[in-house]
Amino acid sequence: MNMDGIDQFLGSKVDRGEIPGATAVVAGRDRILYSGTFGLRDAANHVSMTPDDIFEIFSMTKPFTSVLVMMLIEEGRIGMDQPVSDFLPSLAKPEVITGFDENTGSYETRPADGEITVRHLLTHTAGFGYIFFSRAVNVMTRKTGRPATELPLLFDPGTRWMYGPNTRVLGKAVEKLTGMTLEEVLRERIWGPLGLHDTCYTLPEEKYGRLVTTHRRKDGLLVEDTRGEKPDVIMLGDTGLYSTATDYAAFLRLFLNAGTLGGTRILSEESVGMMVRNQIGGLVVEMLPGVIPDMAKSFPIGGGRDKFGLGFQISAGTGDDALHRSPGSCSWAGMKNTFFWFDLKKGVAAVLMMHVMPFYDEVCINVYRGFEEAVYEGLG
Repeated sequence: MNMDGIDQFLGSKVDRGEIPGATAVVAGRDRILYSGTFGLRDAANHVSMTPDDIFEIFSMTKPFTSVLVMMLIEEGRIGMDQPVSDFLPSLAKPEVITGFDENTGSYETRPADGEITVRHLLTHTAGFGYIFFSRAVNVMTRKTGRPATELPLLFDPGTRWMYGPNTRVLGKAVEKLTGMTLEEVLRERIWGPLGLHDTCYTLPEEKYGRLVTTHRRKDGLLVEDTRGEKPDVIMLGDTGLYSTATDYAAFLRLFLNAGTLGGTRILSEESVGMMVRNQIGGLVVEMLPGVIPDMAKSFPIGGGRDKFGLGFQISAGTGDDALHRSPGSCSWAGMKNTFFWFDLKKGVAAVLMMHVMPFYDEVCINVYRGFEEAVYEGLG
């Protein structure tokens, strides 16, 4: 095993000015195989990146919430096919949009063919959409002032895959069931037992200096945002977490080890198996347009063919490819171009964190794909 290629590849991307900096970790079932940092945490003040630097991980929050839901299912406190309206009554008897006026934001609806279940939310088949990947949701949200979770569904639950604030709804259900905030229950049930001391919604003041600044690519140039005095606190099931590449790699090792880490069992082997298997049948992860290009480009890699489990996109690649993840590998990403995948067949997990907007920026995607090739080349 020789991971020098990762250093060479990511180092060259920083040297060429393609990205301002990055942190990367590769883990096996029982240890860290590689850790590296590149470029600057804070370009304006010439501060170099370090292994414990903190990133806003946005949608990489979702797997934590999904694990909490699976824990509650194991305990019999919620059912996989239970209507979520049992816990959140406002979601009872959902409506499906049949048409809308793009100029006024007005719309017509019909009753949905069935209730929204926990399974629909875990698999992103409930019918919700995000403003940056759905034109209809974008327009209706702007014109009506209503959040995406209060709009009519885009389709009948279970009939399509659509990326949306599904895990946000699950987060609300978790808080209702436990009587705790997400931060409290995550700290008690996952972060504490796994030793994830730098993962949180509310970043302590003594850690502010470790937060990586954000760059935005404008007209091909990287422009650094001014560092704010105090980081935002957004405590939702689908977004809002701060974390490090090291913490996140430890979390992914939980899946490589069928629900345990360091002798601590978080999930049963059966629950992990469900999370990492196709749970959407003949449906596929759809390729989505970037409706707000300054926020997000079209995504994801694997759109049109990949499957989805209970919280993860599942690679539907065919055959063996020595320089890429195995078919059946699980992955997801965060808005500022933080990425992860874990490959159960090869027993490896990888995390790459950058802080660049927009999401799925072409340069960042090329870095991500090149990083993947360097990882597998290093594994030999």
